[in-house]
Amino acid sequence: MGVGFNTVLHSAAEAGPERRAKARYPVELRVRYRTLGKKHLAAGIGLTKNMSSHGVLIASRCDLPLGTLVEVSIDWPALLDGAVQLQLVSAGKVVRCDKSSFAVALEKHEYRTMRRWSKAVAPPNCWHEATPLTAH
Repeated sequence: MGVGFNTVLHSAAEAGPERRAKARYPVELRVRYRTLGKKHLAAGIGLTKNMSSHGVLIASRCDLPLGTLVEVSIDWPALLDGAVQLQLVSAGKVVRCDKSSFAVALEKHEYRTMRRWSKAVAPPNCWHEATPLTAH
């Protein structure tokens, strides 16, 4: 039996006062990310755990240093004109990181039509995949 949306919201409310300025929404979407700049090269795929208009928490094994600039491309569930797949492409800084996820404070974003990605865009030994968050 899965956890319903109302249960998630109720559990979050019981956790205490929210310190973030924007509400976060539990959402699981496929995301691709890559670092920007030359210092810490990494790229991979994961799943969003939650999102707001100014941030996203991504489930992935990649260990990114705080302050790292990243670009994230989220597979958007809505279709353009009912037929064309979209991506929400955002850039921002890593503000939190642990073994299984990292958070990005988003500074700018735009919608783009979806293009195909391959593992070839990632530097060697930097490709990481996340497992789904929900039990099937």
